Amino acid sequence: MSGLLYPDGLTIDQDRSLLYVAHLTSKWVTVYNIEQDAQVNGFYAHNMTMIDDICVSESGNKIYAADYWRGDIISINAETGKEYKLIQSGFVSPTSVRIGGNGFNKISLFVTEGGSFSRATMDRNVLEIVDVL
Repeated sequence: MSGLLYPDGLTIDQDRSLLYVAHLTSKWVTVYNIEQDAQVNGFYAHNMTMIDDICVSESGNKIYAADYWRGDIISINAETGKEYKLIQSGFVSPTSVRIGGNGFNKISLFVTEGGSFSRATMDRNVLEIVDVL
C-alpha cells in the first residue's frame, strides 16, 4: 500500500478479507481486499472531524469510529461512509475504539481517551459504552 494520507486507524473484518484504513485528517477510509492486494472501496466519513481509530462490526455493515477532535464515538455505513449515528459524545480526545470480546461484554464498545501531547489531557482512561451493539 502506498499513497496513504495520515493513516491512523486499522481494522480487519470478521472474514479476514478486508482491511479498513482510516486517514486521520482527510476523513477518508480506504478498503483493501487482503487476498487480492488491491483497493476495492473507499469513502469519505461524513460528519467527522478527525478519525483516530476504527473497528468493524461482526456483520461487516458498520464501522465504529473515534472522532478525536469532537470527542465522539460514532457508527457509519461500512460501504458508503453515510448513515452517521452518534453513539456517545463527551470523551476527551478518544484515540481507540474496540468491540468487546475475549471475556469482555460483546455488545459493548471500549474506548481509550486522553491521548494528547498536552499535560492537561495526558490522564488516559479505558471506558466502556455498555450494550450499544
